[in-house]
Amino acid sequence: MCCSCRAEWNSLCWWRGPRHYCMDTTSGKVAYSIQDAHSSRIKGLVAFKSRSDDPEASNFVVSASSDGFIRVWDVRMTTKDKPTPLAEANTKSRLTCLAGSSLRM
Repeated sequence: MCCSCRAEWNSLCWWRGPRHYCMDTTSGKVAYSIQDAHSSRIKGLVAFKSRSDDPEASNFVVSASSDGFIRVWDVRMTTKDKPTPLAEANTKSRLTCLAGSSLRM
């Protein structure tokens, strides 16, 4: 199990196996989860923060798995039974980590 903390969101995100969770640290409740986000263990997770030129950015989470896929999720869609990623890329490689930034280049 791995985890990531977002102080500005008051959240703690973690993943165990192919499932991703995010807890609201203010209420202590799970804010959302994505079941079967990948077919293998999730190896990296990036949650973006809002930017002045793109306030919607904070709704996106990117996950990478040892199945070789990188997937972009809209957390507003996690209320559905089986959310589908907004985008995905098959690297055809065994991924072991993921890094990202909200900075616009």
